[in-house]
Amino acid sequence: MRNYGLAIAAVLTALLLMLALDPYIYLTRASFLLFFGAVTVAALYGGRGPGTVATLLSALFASYFFIDERYSLNFNFPDGMRLLLFVLQGLLISALVGALQQSQQQTRYSLHRLQNSEAEIKALNQALQQQVVELRAAREQAEAANRIKDEFLAVLSHELRSPLNPILGWVKLLRSNKLDPAKVSYALDTIERNAKLQALLVEDLLDVSRILHGKIALNVHPVDLLTIVEAAVETTRFSAEAKGIQIKTV
Repeated sequence: MRNYGLAIAAVLTALLLMLALDPYIYLTRASFLLFFGAVTVAALYGGRGPGTVATLLSALFASYFFIDERYSLNFNFPDGMRLLLFVLQGLLISALVGALQQSQQQTRYSLHRLQNSEAEIKALNQALQQQVVELRAAREQAEAANRIKDEFLAVLSHELRSPLNPILGWVKLLRSNKLDPAKVSYALDTIERNAKLQALLVEDLLDVSRILHGKIALNVHPVDLLTIVEAAVETTRFSAEAKGIQIKTV
């Protein structure tokens, strides 16, 4: 309703101005002079509907006040054609301005959607970058876990191989039948000790699995360090001798 009020006010303003100018300028031949401006203002600020109302009111006021046989709605054919032409022009102006406003609204709506799309794309880009950072961190963690696994397997293979060296070495010597009874007894003790060490390593691996699953149980008791040192020396003796290294204990 506000836009229609604007259309009526524009037409009345144009009418008052033309009535004020009429004593000085004979407006019979220019009866639609300011009404075109009123129609344009109503269409620009109100749209097609108010522009149409302004056109019809302007045609009514022009035919009554400014066309020959003033203050009457009677008019001849030429004036009727002029009036019809004005109405058609006013309706065309209203339609064009309305289409222009609709196009502008669509443009603003499209721009608003474009801005929203840009914001969404920016948010998606940030989320994607965050995922890339997380994936890179996960990859680095996986690579670190693989390195730790490789190192663990290398140490494990070395530790599992170490007790086998004296066992295989003494077995080879026992098969040669060149050892005296004391050496045979020593060899059997060494083989037994390293076999137990092998079993202990396997038990340690099982303990690692129990630790990972939170099921480890500690068995605390005193140990004989001398026995441990002798076992370590015996474990490495054959490897050292194979490389020409002599191990002396004090």
